[in-house]
Amino acid sequence: MVELYGVEEKIKGVRANKYYQGYFDRANIRYFEGKLPQVRVLTAPLLKITKLTQEQVEAGKDWVDAGNYAITGFDEYENPVIILDRGTSIYHPMMTKTSILNESIHWYIGLEHGHGKIFKAQIRRIAALGALDNLI
Repeated sequence: MVELYGVEEKIKGVRANKYYQGYFDRANIRYFEGKLPQVRVLTAPLLKITKLTQEQVEAGKDWVDAGNYAITGFDEYENPVIILDRGTSIYHPMMTKTSILNESIHWYIGLEHGHGKIFKAQIRRIAALGALDNLI
């Protein structure tokens, strides 16, 4: 169960992902000094939950970056989550790790910020620390 704009969506197959949870936890320590909230990393068939357009998501306060790869927000219990597209996470680990870093930056700067100057500065900062060395 995931809540999007107050509408609960029953999504089959939402699962925790230990591998990508570990990647998020390591990235939190390496690139964000452990300052990110305790985010649960889940996988799901995202095309089923991203019926909203990017414009609608950006207008809301609870979700950032609806797309084919990942979405960031809160579950129905107000716990922070990153939900990864299951197919992408299986077949494209580099894209998935890049998506995790993208969503981590949103947690770091605040979900109210989009992909503007603050976001881009953080991309440059973590890139200088080596975050993208094996991903692009």
